[in-house]
Amino acid sequence: MNPMGLLRTYALIFLVGWGLWLWLDKGGPEYGPQPPMAPYGAGPVPGYPGQPGYPGQPGYGPGGPPPAPGVEGSTVQDFQYAVDLLKAGRYQQAFAWLWRRQSWVLAGVLTVLAALVSPGAGRLVTRLRGRSGGADRPVG
Repeated sequence: MNPMGLLRTYALIFLVGWGLWLWLDKGGPEYGPQPPMAPYGAGPVPGYPGQPGYPGQPGYGPGGPPPAPGVEGSTVQDFQYAVDLLKAGRYQQAFAWLWRRQSWVLAGVLTVLAALVSPGAGRLVTRLRGRSGGADRPVG
């Protein structure tokens, strides 16, 4: 892939990534069930042992969210936190959080992956077209 092709691919991935981030992170308000009240209005009842709690409580969701890193994290800490979110099953949150912090690095990594995969994908398409028997080839 030539340098202009890489730059074009990087710009496309960068713009599509920000669009995806806006779609995932800036969605509408979340409407969830209100936690039940304890008898006599003593406050919210926590979830049963082994059950997830309510939004805003520790233990909400599959395995609970990992603790957030500090405000001034390094690139390695940012990627480690994203991997922790992925392990907890929070794929959308991992992408939204990592893209906001390290969009330029993530776009570069995705561009390199696309540059590595595209020649192989082109050969695969050519090979599959050759197996089709040439029915789609023009005559003479």
